[in-house]
Amino acid sequence: MKTEPETWTIKELLQDHDQAILKPNPEYQRGAVWRLPQQQMLIDSLLRGFHLPIFYFHRIDETTRHGSNTRFEILDGQQRVNAIARFRRGGFALLDPQAPKSRFPRHLRSTNCRWAQLSYDRLEPELQERFLDSPLSIAVISEADTNEARDLFVRLQSGSDLKPQERRDALPGEIGAAVAELAGRLDVAGGHRLFTDLMGLKPHTDRGGTRQFVAQLLLVLDSYRSTCTVLTDINNQALDRLYYDHMELGSHLTETRERLETILDALYEQLVLWSGPKLQRHIVIHLVLMAHQVQSKFTNSWKDDLDKAVSAFVTENLASERTFKQEGKSTEFYSQYSAFTRSAAAKADTIRRRHSYFISWMRNHLKLVEKDPQRSFSALDREYLYLLQDGRCGYAKDAEVCGDDSRMDFSDGHVHHVLPHSLGGKTELSNAVLIHKACNQKIGARHIPVPG
Repeated sequence: MKTEPETWTIKELLQDHDQAILKPNPEYQRGAVWRLPQQQMLIDSLLRGFHLPIFYFHRIDETTRHGSNTRFEILDGQQRVNAIARFRRGGFALLDPQAPKSRFPRHLRSTNCRWAQLSYDRLEPELQERFLDSPLSIAVISEADTNEARDLFVRLQSGSDLKPQERRDALPGEIGAAVAELAGRLDVAGGHRLFTDLMGLKPHTDRGGTRQFVAQLLLVLDSYRSTCTVLTDINNQALDRLYYDHMELGSHLTETRERLETILDALYEQLVLWSGPKLQRHIVIHLVLMAHQVQSKFTNSWKDDLDKAVSAFVTENLASERTFKQEGKSTEFYSQYSAFTRSAAAKADTIRRRHSYFISWMRNHLKLVEKDPQRSFSALDREYLYLLQDGRCGYAKDAEVCGDDSRMDFSDGHVHHVLPHSLGGKTELSNAVLIHKACNQKIGARHIPVPG
């Protein structure tokens, strides 16, 4: 077998194709036919100057009593050849990046496209010429018998088909790196321990399964942060849009990614000693959404019984599934939650319905103490405390915090919650003390009683 690299223009390829010099051998076709959007994106790529992968053509030289002739059989590239030929014949118009349902990345959606919604015959002459002159890399196989050509075809097709997340992993941009950092990957150290320790996921060997789950968490949390509910599906189509739309993360999704990591840290801290069955994905989705809700509205008391509440929920879920499977009986828990973990589980309506029941159930099993809605003391409160304390820091007698009994400058005084707001401390004078700003920073979110 001999292989020679060649460069053909599309014009040359079409000439051979139209004259049946270049044609497919049905034996080498896989049966997959490209959908129209795939064909449209291929032509769009050519007009943007993108270089296509190598085509493999088998050159066959034949001599008959009528003379010698040469033909080429397509070993690899049939769908690309079909798309190119069909477009040249006027078989379809191209996509418009600015269309409402466009799947182009944001940086292309904001620019005018000269070939949007145009078929070949409606292109400007300069664009037609650009298309026809586009270079293609061709590997021409010659001096090969039929079995050698078959062997080459098998080798070209022998790679495992990529799963949807593996295809997303191969896309360039910031979203893939952000997901991989949280989920882990062979070439990315780390990955959050909640996924490996508590869920039993294997990011280095599951062909993108963990990264897909992290992308789903990002998508559902970002939707919740924006709307206080779930308005997006988390199926493969939705994840494809997420990756394509956020080659650049943008500030909002960056904040969502940071928020997700903070929530995962908090959940892992409370469940690190978890000894029950591996947590299922749907439960972790609702734990993440619940943690986002309660951290902004309630004190940290919700964490105290989280492990017990999760254990009870997991037990109830397994019991309801077993009862339905063995006895055909649908408990309230099954009809309100478990049944929706199976059918259309990645649809927004299903997630919302599950989460409504999940949060209602958890409210009855956790200590939820609402924070005082008023976080800040008034300027009048600050003046009153300064005079009441004779201008001295409330922790002047605590050497570890302050130890400075001299009068402080009024501008340096900070009204401090003695029982922190995050722990349920009220924004009222009975829970307030004026202290140095530096002392306030030193205390942080700790509860340190004011010395008598």
